[in-house]
Amino acid sequence: MTQFEQALKGIVTQAMTAAAAREESEPSLVCSELAAGRAVIPVNPAHTCLQPWVVGRAFRTKINANIGLSSECSSADEELIKLKAVVDAKAEFVMDLSIGANARLVRQRMLKQSPLPLGTVPLYEAFGLAGGKSADLSGKLLLRVIREQAEQGVDFMT
Repeated sequence: MTQFEQALKGIVTQAMTAAAAREESEPSLVCSELAAGRAVIPVNPAHTCLQPWVVGRAFRTKINANIGLSSECSSADEELIKLKAVVDAKAEFVMDLSIGANARLVRQRMLKQSPLPLGTVPLYEAFGLAGGKSADLSGKLLLRVIREQAEQGVDFMT
């Protein structure tokens, strides 16, 4: 069951309680804002070291850091160093904008080390898999990438 479905039933989950503590708020407020559709907690159960945050108008604005592997000038190890810097700088969310052949591996390593909700732009990976040719980019390919990233543990996508 999703956080939203739990909130509709008035059930306060561990993720809601943890997110409320980070907000210095009440779990019941997090639950009611989720149920009303005014907040979200991006939580993927496959992201096992995640420390949940809540996003919504009743809560603080969050700091989101963008990092990601470039096929031209970075490595997986460099991206993990950036991830540590993002965590140490107290960001609340991180976007993996990795592109290239090793993007999936980098994302997998980030998910094992990131306590922050991790997001992606699946279109980037799909476009790469289509050989950089928009004519070869299909809805089927994009949906496959979205599914694979969700199964991998990605918490949110744009």
